[in-house]
Formats: sequence, C-alpha cells, structure tokens
Amino acid sequence: MAAEPSAAYEVVRRCGYLPLAIRLAGTRLAHRPSWRVSDLAARLRGDRRTLPELAAEIRTVGAAFALSYAQLSSPTQRVFRLLGLHTGSDFDVCSVAALVGLPLPRAQHLLDELIDGYLVEEPTAGRYRLHDLVREYAFELCTATDGDDERRAAVEGLLDFYLHAADVARRSIESARSRRFFNPGSPRRSDLVEELGTLHPRWFAVEGGNLAAAVTLAMETGSYSYAWRLARVGWRYLYHAGNLDELIALQEQALAAARALDDNEAITASCNYLASAYFRQGKTQQCLEILELAVAAGQRLGNTAWLALLNGNMSAAYFNAGRHREAVEHALQLSHRGTCSQRVSTSRTPWN
Repeated sequence: MAAEPSAAYEVVRRCGYLPLAIRLAGTRLAHRPSWRVSDLAARLRGDRRTLPELAAEIRTVGAAFALSYAQLSSPTQRVFRLLGLHTGSDFDVCSVAALVGLPLPRAQHLLDELIDGYLVEEPTAGRYRLHDLVREYAFELCTATDGDDERRAAVEGLLDFYLHAADVARRSIESARSRRFFNPGSPRRSDLVEELGTLHPRWFAVEGGNLAAAVTLAMETGSYSYAWRLARVGWRYLYHAGNLDELIALQEQALAAARALDDNEAITASCNYLASAYFRQGKTQQCLEILELAVAAGQRLGNTAWLALLNGNMSAAYFNAGRHREAVEHALQLSHRGTCSQRVSTSRTPWN
C-alpha cells in the first residue's frame, strides 16, 4: 500500500469508502500475491462492474446490500431501485418525487426508510446520496425488475423536473428579451415546481452537476428533446459564471440532440449558445462558423426574430475582433429587419 498510495486511494474510492467493500478488496489482494494494488484498481476501473470483483468466499458486498433490501417494504424497494437511475451525485427529495412519480410527502417518507436501512445517506440536511456501489446495485435491480416503460417514465419525470426547476432559477439572471426565445412548456409536476418557490441563481451552483448529468442521461436514453432544452436553461448561468468548458460540453450535446431531432429551432438555439462560449474565449473564427450554422437553421425556420438576434451577435463578434466593417454590415442588417434599436455589443455586453 505504501508503495502505491495513488492506486490504494483509487481502490478505496471505487469501494465507495464502505468498510466491507474495502475488506473484500484487501482479501482479493491477499489471495493473489502476484497482484499489485494497481492491478486491482485496473480491475475496478472503467466500464467493468465493481460488485462482482468484490467477493471473497461467500461474502459479497452485493449480499450485504441484498439483506438490507429484503427488509424493505415493497414501495420502498421500488423507490430504491429507481434511485439507481438518478445520475446526480447528491439530490433533494423533490427530484426523488419526480423520479418515482409519488406525492412529495410519500416520497419523503420512503426516502427516510431508506436512510434508516443504511442504503441512502443524508450528508447534509435535505441532501441525499448513494454510494457508488449502492447505486450500481440499485441500477442492476431496476434493470432486472422494472420494465422499460416504467424506467423511461421515471427518467423523463426526473428530466422534466430539472428542466422546469432550472427554468425557475434562470428567471432572475436572464433578460425577458432573451427568455422570450425559449419556452419550456408546462411542467409535468407543477406541485414540485411550486414547492421550490422562487429560486436564487445559486441553485445552479448546488444543482449544476445534476443538470449536466441530466443532459447526459437524456442523450443516453434518446430523450433528445429534453437534452437540448436542459442545456438551454442552464446557459445563462454558465455564461455569466465563466464556466465555458462546461458550457461548450453541454451545448455540443444539445447540438447533437437537435440534429438527431432535425429540429431547426433547437439547432438555431444550440449553435447560438455554443457560439457564445467561443465569443467569451476570444475564438472569433469558431464563434462565427457556429453562428453561420445558426443562421442557416434560422433561415430554414423562417424566424425573423431569431435572424435579427443572430445578426446582432455576429456584429458583436466582429466588433470584438476589430473587424469593424463586418460588424457594421451586420448591424445594418438589423436595421433592415426593423430592429435598429438593437445596438452593437462589446465584450462587456451580455450575449443574446
């Protein structure tokens, strides 16, 4: 262990810091004197399932989880299984209620049972998490027990909740003019959105990882309409915060989803917001190339308001690059579209 501290740490981390899992990992090493710690770490790494690796004689981590699971009521077992679909590192009870399709008080009650059964943790008040190994076990149970339709309904319930929660949170940081270009529709669970109340933008600091995970989950499950819309509602916060690499990663997924849908509105929006990150990074050529794709989609869409907005953003990009003639040309196109009140932006002016 002392000779391979990094590998030892990786093994412990992949064991979810669970004492039984760590003991079983140590047993595997003890029974295989030719193995290094890094060999075991490699076995636990990547796409390989961890639970089968952590077995010694009749003792397995999975067996310990199974014992706890068997003692749960049937409704609590269902909630536990569906939590295997939740990709967030930690989460609140509203997202659980959305995932499992239950009223908030009932979801809270069943979640408390899981905490009492040592299958879910509450590291801070109102925030919950599963160890990675527990999540893997729950996912395996869900895949084996719950049908495709129920799993899809659970995933879409979760995605819809994050979409509308983020929509509430963005209202205080995104202008009314910008918001009118995107309407996420009505939430499936208005009760949960109302429970959130008025959200401060710091919601994104707490839930940003879950929002990004939701975009990835939407892509993996083919829920492309949710993928690009989730990326859209998180855009302004990431843009203001300067989290440009994350913004690019999300909007690239959004653009892939939009193309899969062959949805010109989604393509226009995703290209525009992807270009905004390149604008902030000073990568004018990349910004303009993406904006040209947005303009082409906007023209197919036939939306003059979008085309006016894109011309304004192209004018800003040219202006920042010192290419004033092109900036003026695009500003004049705004005038021709009857939007001469829009002014040419500078790097300190928010993207639209």
